[in-house]
Amino acid sequence: QHSNFRQSLNLDHNRIVHIPPSIFSQASQLTRLNLNDNAITSLVPTDLHQWKAIVELDLGANQLTNLPPEIRHFESLEVLVLTLNQLRFLPDEIAELSKLRILSVDSNQLEVLPNELSGLTSLQELNVSCNKLTTLPKSVSTLSNLKVIKASENDIREIPPELGNMYALKNLDLRDNPNLNSLPAELSLCTSLTILALENCPLHDILPDIRAGGSSMIIYFLQQVLQLRRRQTAL
Repeated sequence: QHSNFRQSLNLDHNRIVHIPPSIFSQASQLTRLNLNDNAITSLVPTDLHQWKAIVELDLGANQLTNLPPEIRHFESLEVLVLTLNQLRFLPDEIAELSKLRILSVDSNQLEVLPNELSGLTSLQELNVSCNKLTTLPKSVSTLSNLKVIKASENDIREIPPELGNMYALKNLDLRDNPNLNSLPAELSLCTSLTILALENCPLHDILPDIRAGGSSMIIYFLQQVLQLRRRQTAL
């Protein structure tokens, strides 16, 4: 009977402080676990090797301040929700989650992301909105399946030009970054990019009329800047 233990377990809106280890010792086949809106402060590293079957894990709205390196044991994980916690950083080992498709770490206290994220080869959506980030790591540009980056309400001051290599990227949300003064012209090389949200960013090098024209006008402007720069370099 235990082997047929429900593959989905919903424990949201409780007052759970510690995840009961028995959940995993009894249910190695558990694939979906919802622990949203509890009072969990940490994950116990010694339990995590039993989490190998988990595909979707929702730890949103808890009190996590860090994640242990042992999260690399979540080798089946496709969806990880960490929204509304108190995370100041993510462990480098998060990049070992090669099946992860959706990573939501919005509304935390993140000041940096791990430098090396290229192991997240399946990632399609990255939500880091409402944090304290000042930039995005260059390694994001190697994520060839990444379609959506939500990075609004941070303190982003620069966007790496390497992001121009992201041919799958469709939606780049940079709204409400009060110190974002410029964009790399290379962003115009993102051939799938259709939504470029920039409200409440100063962007001193892009005229208000161009910004008022929306995503397509801004991307066109960046294309012209890039072409002009290339012509000048060729002279």
